[in-house]
Amino acid sequence: MFFLHALATKRKKLEEAGDVEALMNLPFVTVFEKLSSPGGVWRSDRSHEGESDTHHGQQNTETSTNMYEGLWINGHKDASMEFFDYTFEDHFKTPQPVYLQRQQILEYMLARVTRHENILQDVLFNTVVESVTYDDDLEQF
Repeated sequence: MFFLHALATKRKKLEEAGDVEALMNLPFVTVFEKLSSPGGVWRSDRSHEGESDTHHGQQNTETSTNMYEGLWINGHKDASMEFFDYTFEDHFKTPQPVYLQRQQILEYMLARVTRHENILQDVLFNTVVESVTYDDDLEQF
């Protein structure tokens, strides 16, 4: 999600500057996500256990992450977790404790990357990637 956010931010700046050549050099990216929503390792979705795999009709026995629902981060939020362009106070509207819960971090990160652009339009959710190959002749994947 951070890569999509960075591309969207760069694209917007180049559009504002009218730099068509640089815009043409930006890649178009599609993200493939196995689960139905973003979050990666910050998710704790026990609800996904036992769901049918929509692409293969098999049972999904894996959870999305090793994190557990009640996890609190063990790093000081101000020292390592806060973004310079979107503070915890910007998001939560009130001061927060030094150590935050997993769910708060997930909400904060998703809000930061989606607050100006709909980057999730470039994500194919519920999509399993089983193989990727490179075509030498076309020079693309």
